[in-house]
Amino acid sequence: MQFPITPSNNDITNRAGKIDIRKIYIEPTTECNLSCTTCLRNVWDEENGHMTEETFNKLIADIKEIDTIEEVSIWGMGEPLSHPNIAGIISAFSKMRIRTELISNGMLLNENMAQQIIDSGLKKLIISVDSTSNGQFEAIRAGAKLNTVLNNINKLNQLKYYQKKAYPEIGIEFTAMKSNVSELKHLRELARTMQASFIIVTNVLPYTEEYKDEILYSMSATSVTTKTRTPQSPEIFLPRVDIRNDIYEHMGKISFEALSLGPNPGVDKRYNGICPYVDRGALAVSRNGDISPCVPLLHNYTCYILGRKKEVKKHFWGNIHNSNLLDIWNKKEYQAFRGKLIEGTFSPCVECGGCEMSDSNREDCFGNTAPTCGDCLWAKGVIQCP
Repeated sequence: MQFPITPSNNDITNRAGKIDIRKIYIEPTTECNLSCTTCLRNVWDEENGHMTEETFNKLIADIKEIDTIEEVSIWGMGEPLSHPNIAGIISAFSKMRIRTELISNGMLLNENMAQQIIDSGLKKLIISVDSTSNGQFEAIRAGAKLNTVLNNINKLNQLKYYQKKAYPEIGIEFTAMKSNVSELKHLRELARTMQASFIIVTNVLPYTEEYKDEILYSMSATSVTTKTRTPQSPEIFLPRVDIRNDIYEHMGKISFEALSLGPNPGVDKRYNGICPYVDRGALAVSRNGDISPCVPLLHNYTCYILGRKKEVKKHFWGNIHNSNLLDIWNKKEYQAFRGKLIEGTFSPCVECGGCEMSDSNREDCFGNTAPTCGDCLWAKGVIQCP
C-alpha cells in the first residue's frame, strides 16, 4: 500500500488557512423524545439539556461578523423540535439570509409546530425514516409511529399548499443496514407520499455490539479507489436519461463495476477520501458553545468500525464564551488540523484493518495526536450527513 507524502507544516497551514467558514452545524439540544436502537445516545452518560439563550445570542453575534456563511444545519444527538425556541433559532438565521436545514424524527411536528416552522423561514426539513413498514419502524425508532410522522408531514404540506409557501422543502434520511435494506425499493413511493424532493441514504454506524454485524460495507469501506483507468475497471461517464425503470435496468448493467459514475459529487478519489466537513468549510457547535471540527466529535462514545470496538473522544478547539468564533476557526492548531485532513496524512486505519493504536482517536501510527481521523467513515463516503 502506498501512503501519501506528508507535506511541510507551512504548506498545511497555508492551504487550510484559505478555507472560509461556509456552513455551521448547530446542536440546539441533546434532549430527545425517542430511544432509537441505532443512536449514539445508547452509549453515553452525558447530561442532557438545551442551548441557552445566552449561548445562542453569543453565537449569533459572532456569526454576524462573518460574511462567508451560507448555510446552517440544525441537528445533532437530540431532537431539535424539542428545543422550546427552535422556531426563534431558525428565524434568526433566516433574517440574516442564511439558508437553514433541520433534521427531525417528525414526531413533535404537530400543526402548531408546523406553522411555526413555515413562518420561521426554514428551507429544508429532513425527516429520519429508517423503515417503510410500521413494525420495523417502531422497532428501530422506539417511541415513534410511522403513521404519526406521515400524518404530521401531511399537515405541514397542507399548510404550505393553502398558504402558497414553497418552503420548507421536505427530504428523507434513511439509515441502511441488513435488516432494512430490502425496504430501499419503497423509498420512492414514500417520497411521493411525503412530497419529499430528495432522499439521503446513509449506512449505519454501530454504537452497540448488537449492530456490528448489520453493516453493508465490510468490503467497500476498505476498497482503495484510484484515478487509474484500466480495461478491467474502466471509467464510465453516463449521460442524463429519462427516469424510467426499463432504462435504469440497462444502465445498471454497464455501471455495476465502473471505476466511477461521473460526475462524482462525493468522496475524493484519494485512498483515504476527504473530510466532508472540511470540504464544505464547516464546523460544529455544541449546545454549550464548544466548537468542534465535525458533528461526530461533539461527544464521547464507543462504536464499531468494521467490527473493531473504538473509543471516540470528543474534541473542541475552543468555546464561543471565551473567544470569538472566527478567532477559533483561524487558530494555527485548527488550521494545521484541517491541512492534515486536506492532505490525507492520517494513518489509513480503515484500509489496514487497525491496530492497538486505532482503539481510540487519540494517537495514530503516523505520529498524529488527537483527534486522529484515519478511521473516519464519513471521509470514506460510507456515512453521509446533509
